[in-house]
Amino acid sequence: MSTKTIFFAFAALLLSVSLSQAAENLAAIPSSGPTTPTGWYDDYDAALKAAQTVQKKLYILFTGSDWCGWCKKLKADVLETKEFKEFAAGKLILLYIDAPSPKVKMPEELRTSNQKLAEKFGVRGFPTSVLLDAQGKEIGKIVGAPGDFLERLKKAAE
Repeated sequence: MSTKTIFFAFAALLLSVSLSQAAENLAAIPSSGPTTPTGWYDDYDAALKAAQTVQKKLYILFTGSDWCGWCKKLKADVLETKEFKEFAAGKLILLYIDAPSPKVKMPEELRTSNQKLAEKFGVRGFPTSVLLDAQGKEIGKIVGAPGDFLERLKKAAE
């Protein structure tokens, strides 16, 4: 067996292990909300603990997923882009705090918890993004969905 063949076999093995680990990590993220995207927490305490464990910043999105036009725009134009996902993977733990309309079936405990978090962080409109350090201290806030959102988030996360 040539050195080149061994190298490629080893590289393929490392890639498969990395992909498997990434899939396990996503599967390990607890979420109970019907609107919570894959890869996002919806439990503040679990997300903060994860941020502390891996020493990443905690990005909290306060959204009205089914009724807020600017929230939908932020999600489509920024949060679902490759650039955001790559940035977030390296720097952030993601927390999705949704306040959907009453027609969305959501556990009442989660709805209440989300409302209390919105009050705690002084959320007055949607979308509101809050960035915390790994200890839970607020280090940035972006209200709305400005065109330079990702640049502002990156700057706050430095």
